[in-house]
Amino acid sequence: MNSPDRAILTRKIALMGYPCVGKSSITLRFVQGYFPDSYDTTIEDMHSKNYKYEGRDYNLKITDTAGQQEYSVFPRSCSVDIHGFILVYAIDDRKSFEMIQSIYDKVVECVGDVRVPMIVVGNKVDLQHSCRVISRDEGAKLAKSWNAAFIETSAKDNTAVNQIFDRLLKEIEVSMMTDDSPEVVSRVPGLPRVAEAVSNVDFAQVAGKVESIKKWTIGTFKNSRQQLLEHMGKIDKTVDPEFEEKCDSLKEIHQRYGAVVLASRQFSQVLSQMAAAEKKFSESFFQLSVKEDQLKAQCNATAEVMKQVGEQASSLDICLRYFISSMETIYSQTIADTLETIYSTEAARIEYDVHRHELANLQNSPTENASEKVSEASEACETHRKKYEQYKEDVKVKLKLLEENRIQVVSTQLEKIHAALAAYYSGNAKLLESSVRELFASGVSPPSFIPNM
Repeated sequence: MNSPDRAILTRKIALMGYPCVGKSSITLRFVQGYFPDSYDTTIEDMHSKNYKYEGRDYNLKITDTAGQQEYSVFPRSCSVDIHGFILVYAIDDRKSFEMIQSIYDKVVECVGDVRVPMIVVGNKVDLQHSCRVISRDEGAKLAKSWNAAFIETSAKDNTAVNQIFDRLLKEIEVSMMTDDSPEVVSRVPGLPRVAEAVSNVDFAQVAGKVESIKKWTIGTFKNSRQQLLEHMGKIDKTVDPEFEEKCDSLKEIHQRYGAVVLASRQFSQVLSQMAAAEKKFSESFFQLSVKEDQLKAQCNATAEVMKQVGEQASSLDICLRYFISSMETIYSQTIADTLETIYSTEAARIEYDVHRHELANLQNSPTENASEKVSEASEACETHRKKYEQYKEDVKVKLKLLEENRIQVVSTQLEKIHAALAAYYSGNAKLLESSVRELFASGVSPPSFIPNM
């Protein structure tokens, strides 16, 4: 039984970041000890884990949030009673790094304190030798500018995952110490003690911050209310059927590309395992031929056949991995970029409709100083209408360019993978080798069993 001073401490932690940076992978690796093989879009997941740190028992309540975009409303679950934040970016994704700077601003605005316990995490260091675009120094410099901790990790390889939560717990405990404690150490160097700090408070600045938070909260409420009433059919919304049909079509196409990527990865895993098994099968007959002189010729012939079969499987896997890389780029970058603008357009449409209905209510219910209020509301409504229309034009341009480029790129990739599959299943080793050569002529490394020209 725990004594009062050794009771289990509950700490609430939120992971935030751009989509596809590995927030869920980090959470599952820490909480359940495994790395998910497939990617599923996170809405919002809650996890709990009992954990011991520095001799103390903790119950960690971890919120794995949905990927944040520029337009995203700050999650309500992260607005109250969160003890610390983990801001995650991927070292191979510049956009995700830029996005955590926006998320940081939202966190500070919502919490109202730049000293909120926080750690910046650069994930996917297993890709550092092939795909890194954010240097370690760049990530550390950003974290330092916020007086936040910094760690690079790989959820896939289980590199430094526990250290993320250890370091954040340290930050949380330091922030929760009372000012009277002799052990108190601030995350911000040179932070004054409470009495001194209060005497130096700029109350005008504080009032401005409170007003900013108030406006943000009211805006969030109005947008959420608008969406709810639309869903219930109790309020009208601005509709552009042709535009919305194109946007919905792209969302469905995006999901289907995701299914292709997932199925291709699974096929590649099976193919890789099969190639390894075929090579072991070949080696086993070769080893047998060493001791069985009377069967030597037959064993060697079988070993050679299986060696060639294994090499063909490896060749197809190389072609398949190249195909997967191209499909992932289209799925997680090319289409996702246009979807991001679509979601921004949807958010702008909601804001426009909020102001449109506010204007209509003012016009239909005259009050004192109605003319002035109507004028202000009309101006705000027009501003949001123009913002919404501009986003729509941006989407239309992106949709057109996306369709042209997507069809051209995917058509080329399908021709290549079709040729490789046809060669493999017809047993045409030379044609399959030709497919591989075509790939590494563009920079893909050839397998060791294909000789240089």
